[in-house]
Order: sequence, then structure tokens, then C-alpha cells
Amino acid sequence: MGKYRLLKVGSDAELFIYNKEGPFPICGLIGGTKQDPLPVMEGNGYAVQEDNVLLEFNIPPASSALEFQTSITKMLSFLSEEMQKKGFNCKYASYSIFPKKLLAQNPQSYSFGCEPDYCVWTKTVNRSPENLDISHSEEFRAAGYHIHVSYLVDEKDPALEDKELFVKAQDLFLGIPSTLLDSSIIRRHFYGSAGCFRPKLYGHEYRVLGGKILGAPAAVQQWVFLQNQVAIDFLNNKENAENVLNEWSAPIRGTIQGGHQKNALEIMREFRISLPPS
Repeated sequence: MGKYRLLKVGSDAELFIYNKEGPFPICGLIGGTKQDPLPVMEGNGYAVQEDNVLLEFNIPPASSALEFQTSITKMLSFLSEEMQKKGFNCKYASYSIFPKKLLAQNPQSYSFGCEPDYCVWTKTVNRSPENLDISHSEEFRAAGYHIHVSYLVDEKDPALEDKELFVKAQDLFLGIPSTLLDSSIIRRHFYGSAGCFRPKLYGHEYRVLGGKILGAPAAVQQWVFLQNQVAIDFLNNKENAENVLNEWSAPIRGTIQGGHQKNALEIMREFRISLPPS
């Protein structure tokens, strides 16, 4: 196993907008698409897009926890002001239920255009949201807080197996404690299950965290950045780190999928994982 070195951490994250009646589709209200995000503020990585009914944003890749948190805070403040001008409020949640009559007004509400993501534990492609057979699924929408990490392994671009190992470590050091920050379980039945990621040329995108964590205090946003370094320190310094992660695969996956907070606390004690100060 090679030596990891973290370069930068970025994010694309999703949130809901609400009016007095409840959740409202973003369709046509702010612009930007997956293929052509709309630059905002000073640009340079700050951008927005409409993703199905959700408001999605990007921040520039950050080199420090403070830089990461500052970018998140700045973007959320900007979006809150922009939505209030239009008569809406931003809501940070991992899922929301939309009235069918609202979804029916715009085909975009039924467009799930994401490229596939994968489960690092099973090495299979995760199902696309529109293919899931869940009661009232056409009314249900989920929001994620996706973390993009760039890094080197032995000062070279990471191979697929390097990325997969890092994702497993993220499940331990980010996914497990996130169950205490976001108790919603239902989202993970749609997407964002344990080990969910997309490989990228620069590293990978970790897709397990839910949008509710966006509403947490600044210390939590810095903690999200720092836990990636904690995961790397584990990989670099823990003897037989890969074997340890594989041996703990069942409790890690089961705890994240089921949102089992008691189990999460036990695993956190075993691996000395800390939450940010409240």
C-alpha cells in the first residue's frame, strides 16, 4: 500500500427551497445545469445548477479546513439571499416529500441525469434513483453533501484500488460519525449508501453524506475537511490498515445503512473518532 498525500477537498452539495406551502422545485428559478453550471459571485469554482428539483452548488477545491468552511458558508449565505429575493427559503435536509402536482408541472422534476456511482464494498454499480421500487418514490427527493478529494499516492496519481481503499476509510471516519449528525435513514435507500463514490481523474467523489449536515455549525464544516486527513493518516500509519477496514466492513456498512447511532458510538470509541465541538 502506497503513501497517501491529501491535496485539496471540494464539494458539490444539494439543498431544498421552501415557500409557505412547503418544498418547491427549483426548476427555472436559478439556472445552470450539470453540463453547464452557472458561475456566481467571483466565479473561480463557485457555481450553481438546477439538479432535478434541487438547488446544487459547487465550491472551489480547498487546501485547508478554514478555507473549505469559509467557502461553504459564503455560498450558503449567497444562496439564502438570492432565494429570499424570489420569496423562498433554503432548507438543509437529506430528503423531502414533494406534492405530485408540483412535480408534474415540469419534466425536469423527473429527470435523473446523474452518471452512475459505485459501491466500494460490493464493487457494483448503484441503482439510479428512478429505478428504485419504493412507495411514493415519485414524491421523494434526496439531497447529498458530496465531498471531492484530490490526492497523490507515492507522489503519483492514484490507481483505482487506491481510491477504493480511501473510500473505505472515509466510511469509517466520515460515514460512521455522520449518523450522529444526520439521523435520517430513508435517503440511503435511494442513494448515498455506504461506500458510495465516483472515481475521478484527480481522486474521487465521496457520496455518503446527506444534505442535512450543510446546516450544521462552521466547526462541523471544518471537521468534514479534517476527517479526510484523519482517514489518510490511518491509511499511512495503521499497520495492516486495508485488512482492518475489510474485517470491519460488515459493521461499518450496517451502521451507516441503518443509521445505528449506538453502534456508531461503539465503533468511534474503538477507532478513537471524535465529533466536532458542539
